[in-house]
Amino acid sequence: MNVEGGGFEADDEDGFAGAMAQIEQWSAASLRQVELVNTMQQSIEQVTASVWSPGREVCVTVDHSGQLSDIAFEDRALQTSPIALGRIVTMTIRRALAELQVKVAKVTREIAGEGSPMALAVENQYRASFERHVGALGGQSQGTRY
Repeated sequence: MNVEGGGFEADDEDGFAGAMAQIEQWSAASLRQVELVNTMQQSIEQVTASVWSPGREVCVTVDHSGQLSDIAFEDRALQTSPIALGRIVTMTIRRALAELQVKVAKVTREIAGEGSPMALAVENQYRASFERHVGALGGQSQGTRY
């Protein structure tokens, strides 16, 4: 830049054009990232997990946030004691949460790519959320067999 004249010299114009081109690239990359995030969010919001208990007394469905969205009882559930049925429901919800985590991981990898930082961040967030849900159910999240 020519300080005395206050204008740009030829070298400065090339530098300015290069800087503007870099800003355009960053802007385009940011827009692609926003589109990716929006696509991922919309896809994750469609994910649910439905799981039957081993004895098929109950089927539970959790939504994308891990909240119980449906529960169905078969007639055989009436033949189960309330305490045993409560355990069955709790175990089945845990299994549904584990299935949800697997499904969300699959969606994020399909959209963002295997090993992408964004996919890994979402998977880690779901894992932490899953551990909180299981903890609220009185279970262990690490090493629990379903």
